[in-house]
Amino acid sequence: MKIFKGHSGPTPLTEHFISRSLAFAIAVCMGIGISAVAALDDQSRASASASALGRATAISEAAPIITSESPPGATIGEPYSFTITATGSPMPSFALSGSSWLSIDAATGVVSGTASDRVDKFVSFTIVVSNGVAPASSITYSIVVLPATHNVFARDLDGILWSYPADGSGGWADWSPVGSGWNSMTAVLNPGNFDEDGHFDVGHSDVLARDVTGLLWMYPGDGLGGWLPRISVGSGWNVMTEILSPGDFDGDGHSDVLARDGTGLFWLYPGDGSGGWLATELVGSGWNSMTAILSPGDFTGDGRPDVLARDAIGLMWLYPGSGFGGWGKRIEVGSGWNSMTAILSSGDFDGDGNSDVLARDGEGALWMYSGSPNIGFSGDRVEVGSGWNGMTAIFADGASGYHNRKWF
Repeated sequence: MKIFKGHSGPTPLTEHFISRSLAFAIAVCMGIGISAVAALDDQSRASASASALGRATAISEAAPIITSESPPGATIGEPYSFTITATGSPMPSFALSGSSWLSIDAATGVVSGTASDRVDKFVSFTIVVSNGVAPASSITYSIVVLPATHNVFARDLDGILWSYPADGSGGWADWSPVGSGWNSMTAVLNPGNFDEDGHFDVGHSDVLARDVTGLLWMYPGDGLGGWLPRISVGSGWNVMTEILSPGDFDGDGHSDVLARDGTGLFWLYPGDGSGGWLATELVGSGWNSMTAILSPGDFTGDGRPDVLARDAIGLMWLYPGSGFGGWGKRIEVGSGWNSMTAILSSGDFDGDGNSDVLARDGEGALWMYSGSPNIGFSGDRVEVGSGWNGMTAIFADGASGYHNRKWF
């Protein structure tokens, strides 16, 4: 404890620390009440306790440190989840920036979201963890967004449209009919979520179809595996000899359509994000030398949609997209393709993270050509079906940005 030596004047008191027993003796001699000494002793203990508590509080506080491993990649159309972990006291809170489709639970650190067909192949986002103790901890992660596995649609001789869901490993799930009366259409393609109505469904996004009079119809996906009532989105399309959707070809965030006219001119019809069009742009000429044109999505691995085209002698050419409505230098990626009667992009059909191509030969066999991470195809082709010569149209679901039509 401590007592004070002094007098009645304003001179500052001098503080001395003595034992408890001696304090009582002095108190008796000086006429100070024992209760007063006890009160002084209680104050001393309280002061010591507060000092110790302050020291303990200071010791228990710690700035946050992120301890998470690198996050996994995502797949278009599939829910994504990853938990950020961190140490620190008090318990830290979490914040995320840099991504339009990922969010984080501030209390638990769970990152979640679903990548749509507008998402870049490479996505970076920043995590900041704070708890009021400086400094906060931050880290920027980069993940790869893989293409979704497409459904393949096929129209039979009776005009019935069939859905063949891919199983993601090079095979098929159960197929089923999804519509009738489609034999009145002379071209069908799938641009993904063309009207951006929020009905994003990997198995059944929007469909564009041209009828015999040249009208172009949109069949909006309902997000539940079906379609809403169709809407006319254009006329005069019967002058086009090829129509396909490469995804977001001009880089503005909306799905687009490419079309070749009878003179070989190649036109870009930029989507406006609401089921309509912006002004058309000429993006090429001389394309009437090609006997098939399709889009495999990002075939080069640079995050930009590309185009494949077969010429009259069966060579397959890759036209890399620039990401801004133009082209890189074309690359030959195969030969002997003139034996195929239908060619389409199937997205990542075998589940290896690369975009693949399906092709039907003259006997009705359906072959998978696995895409390579080094541009082109890898390994031997694999037969994935037979009897496909009974189909008058084959195209793949476009919900992952890899959109395509096939000729009839």
